[in-house]
Amino acid sequence: MRAVHLTAIGWLVAALAPARADQWSVEKAGFNLYRITGQTIQGQSVFIRTDGCDEAPDKGVVNVQKDGSTRRLTFSGSGASCAVRDFLVPVEIQGDRYSVRLTRDQSSNWYRVTDGDLYLKTAACVSRSISESAMLDLRRDGTGWAYFADGRKCVVEHAFRPFNP
Repeated sequence: MRAVHLTAIGWLVAALAPARADQWSVEKAGFNLYRITGQTIQGQSVFIRTDGCDEAPDKGVVNVQKDGSTRRLTFSGSGASCAVRDFLVPVEIQGDRYSVRLTRDQSSNWYRVTDGDLYLKTAACVSRSISESAMLDLRRDGTGWAYFADGRKCVVEHAFRPFNP
């Protein structure tokens, strides 16, 4: 019986213990996008895509901690906190033209390549559709253009793939 109580107390302590937080220095790399600075993770530059960081500092030390089913990014020394959408790493592309289907992400100027594992950060990309066919003309560094069937074109600032740190 005593072993059962000790086990129950152990589970309670583990449940009440604070979750592990990862701490990094970051700098703003775009709207709701931060780059981890001063280090790489597994040899790669890592970006943190956020939601609701409109009023957050441009740079600083952040703690990223699990909050229920989402991760939260909180700036040290500041009350600024926001949801973490993704961790991303830049990709190198075999520079060429690709015919793809793009799905607009919930946040503006972000698209997911529907049949691939890529996210595109775009600029000046106004879309009325959630998903549409496009032609990507990308350089090796992941920058280039997205051309849509109706004649619109958008700048692709960079191509990323998801990353789990």
